[in-house]
Amino acid sequence: MENKAHAIAAGLFTLLLVAGVILAAMWFSGETYQKASYQLESKFPVSGLNEQALVRFRGVDIGKVSSIRFDPKDMRTILIDIAIRSDVKLTRGAYAELRYQGVTGLSYVMLDDPGTNPEPLPQMTQPGSSRIPIHESLFANLAEAGQQVMSDARDLMKRMAAFLSDQNQAELSRALQNIEGATRQMAQLSEALQP
Repeated sequence: MENKAHAIAAGLFTLLLVAGVILAAMWFSGETYQKASYQLESKFPVSGLNEQALVRFRGVDIGKVSSIRFDPKDMRTILIDIAIRSDVKLTRGAYAELRYQGVTGLSYVMLDDPGTNPEPLPQMTQPGSSRIPIHESLFANLAEAGQQVMSDARDLMKRMAAFLSDQNQAELSRALQNIEGATRQMAQLSEALQP
């Protein structure tokens, strides 16, 4: 009788321990919420974005990236599946941007909804049913503008180098000497005309 009591106590302890480990794993993973699936569509590179990267809505963590792949119909388009909390309601006006986490080079997804189209965005029931576009981020725009500025600076330097070539410097020196000679002659003429 005593052995059965010890066996039941050990069994109950084991069950409680397993349940505690499962609850702790759910707690530490932070995924105790109901999930809603959406798909993002990017025409831009998604450098630094990995599976399990954070998804934020206006700065608040709401989910994670599930998968990243190319669109089989158009290899220039990248499809990103995300799983977010189901209590976050997105509309058709929602868009996403890739943001960088400090200096690590890793990216996360920032969702925003300016409210321009209040029609609710349905969850992804089948691939391509509803996609959220990814806009080019400010950092990417700055990088592109920086490249354009560098290209313009290179063109300017080439023109300055052509303008300051040895032949042009000699021509410029002769022109300045001619202007100096003409100025001297005008000064002599104005002196001769004075009574």
